[in-house]
Amino acid sequence: MKFPYSICDFYKLITNDFFYVDRTNRIPLIEKAVILNWDFSSIDPTGEPRETKNRA
Repeated sequence: MKFPYSICDFYKLITNDFFYVDRTNRIPLIEKAVILNWDFSSIDPTGEPRETKNRA
């Protein structure tokens, strides 16, 4: 069994016999998860990292 680490091409994944599980039905659960309440205010539009404030 081959696991598709870092493969985002679905055609390549299927045609090369990689292990695949369709979890499309779980997308709504992920969207509702608290983890998606990320704070993107520290992202610089130029892509340069900048210091963030601790929001404890």
